[in-house]
Amino acid sequence: LAQGSAAVLACCGWHDHLAVQNHFAQRVANCSAMSFNRPRMWLSSLVCKSAAWRLPYSTQSAETKELATGGREVGGWTSPANAGRISAGMLFLAAATVYYAQEQHLLDKEKQRLEEEQRQRPIRRITESQGRPPDNDGYIKRPQLADDLRSKVFFPRDVRNKDYFVSIFGNHGVGKTQLVRQLLKEHKGVVEISMSNEMTPGKVIQGFLGVQDEAAVECAFIEAERQLKRKPIIAIDIPERVTDIKILDAVSNFAKSFGYENQLAKIVVTTSSAGSAASITGDGRKIDFFVPQFTREELDSAEATTILEKWYTKPLQRTDVDRIFDLVGGRIGDIKDILLAAETDGLDNALAWMERRLVLDLERYDTIDRAGGFGPKEHCLAGWLAHEVAGHPFEQCFPASRLDFDTREFGIRVREKAAHPIYYHPGVNGYCARSPFVHRKLASLRCEVKPCRPDQNPVRA
Repeated sequence: LAQGSAAVLACCGWHDHLAVQNHFAQRVANCSAMSFNRPRMWLSSLVCKSAAWRLPYSTQSAETKELATGGREVGGWTSPANAGRISAGMLFLAAATVYYAQEQHLLDKEKQRLEEEQRQRPIRRITESQGRPPDNDGYIKRPQLADDLRSKVFFPRDVRNKDYFVSIFGNHGVGKTQLVRQLLKEHKGVVEISMSNEMTPGKVIQGFLGVQDEAAVECAFIEAERQLKRKPIIAIDIPERVTDIKILDAVSNFAKSFGYENQLAKIVVTTSSAGSAASITGDGRKIDFFVPQFTREELDSAEATTILEKWYTKPLQRTDVDRIFDLVGGRIGDIKDILLAAETDGLDNALAWMERRLVLDLERYDTIDRAGGFGPKEHCLAGWLAHEVAGHPFEQCFPASRLDFDTREFGIRVREKAAHPIYYHPGVNGYCARSPFVHRKLASLRCEVKPCRPDQNPVRA
């Protein structure tokens, strides 16, 4: 561009050195070899050619002057010299205008590219997100349970439930999260979020997508559905540490509006207890799915034996499995913790360590009545419920219909205390002990049948 400008100065007569003019005129021959792909090179070429086209009148030969003027001296704006200067100047201005337009066009295209990239970024985060696989240190498959869950998430039997959300719950440590990961691991368009006591699901989703408002989130999920040719899946995991009822209510509202009313995604909510699942009502627009503990027969399967031996490489006798099952029941998370600890400390020490944990769990449960009992009416029946559960067979559980508080109130309180010796089983509509060992220990807790307040009737007839 600088060379082209110098050529214009020379051909307009603004430089008197003939050597400079000849220098630029000599470089005219190289103009045709310049690349026309880049605007700056294109402009240099155009200006350079304009300099060759209209060389200064003072450098023209006598024959050229005679041919141009008929032998007469011509002055003013009509003189060949001035005409050459004006032509070159006009060509330069035209070339500069075209150059500016080209540069502005490139800037506009770059701006459009950046805007489109910013628009596509949250969409790609949805479509390229894939469900995480189960833990790579061993997962015991439960085919029948997985098929039942798959039918509810992807192929609901009742077409009216196609936009309902799925609520997965069960006692803590029974493998709910691993079951969901096993189901979703091969699917794209799966957004997994883990809740905390600080942020609502909507804010977590906005942070994941990198957007600032709900409208952008909705647009991203609508476009993601078009690209995936199915609804994206939002898998919400509510860990045991989440105890704020406002967060549970926020999840319930999010699942109802996002999954049912706006139909933007299939919502799968995993909670650590039936009580928490009862808090996430979604105004009844949900499909409940209960994950039971492992049975003793499931732990005897060939696949389960292989996984147990992976966690504990030393010989594991059937009587050892019996001792573990008696202590923690079918909570596969606790079984894994025992075997991993036994790998270094020995099985007896690992069992003793787990027993101390269970006793602490019972002690935390024993404080529920002193903290106000269950629900806003303060039903001080934690100790009484423990004795009733202990008085029924381990496999039978205690009927929930006899209690004057619901599973939601029960779940909230045990989550607050991180105390899970008893859990609600919707299959039998009853309260059950988490293991045979805990079942025996429940009878040792204090039993207060009297109501917390004089006007209360603690137990239904």
